[in-house]
Amino acid sequence: MFDGMACGMMVAFAFEANLNFMGLELMKSGKLTEWNEWQSYTKKLNKVFEALGIPVELQKRPLKSMQKMKDLRNTLAHGKPVIEEYDKIEVGTNEELDRGAELIAGWEKDCTSDVVFEALSDLDDLWKLMIEKSGLELWDTISHGEGAITFIENVE
Repeated sequence: MFDGMACGMMVAFAFEANLNFMGLELMKSGKLTEWNEWQSYTKKLNKVFEALGIPVELQKRPLKSMQKMKDLRNTLAHGKPVIEEYDKIEVGTNEELDRGAELIAGWEKDCTSDVVFEALSDLDDLWKLMIEKSGLELWDTISHGEGAITFIENVE
């Protein structure tokens, strides 16, 4: 469960980082007039995807997965108690009654390996699509530097 939680949160963080990177690059290229990485996730998503010509379809994969991971992240970061009443007469053996009510948090279903691996795949697909639509080369998205060494003279 902890692995799924961590991976799900990292997917959410990575996608927002991708939006921030792409927003800045789109501003540099003149495709956006301004970029504010402190805007809400939804505003950034709409702004970047509009500039790239990608439809924002939150109810379909791959964006549905990103929304699910964002919601997971927010739930874990800003968790609140859930209080539910259970007022039902149960009849059964001791073993059956020991199982009791289902005490699983609603967000736990989004931490399974199937859900997280699907979101990770969707994250990769979205990033590739964003790069393609932006006109950037993959090299432009990787941190790199340049430098040189100049030989002046031998000193004894």
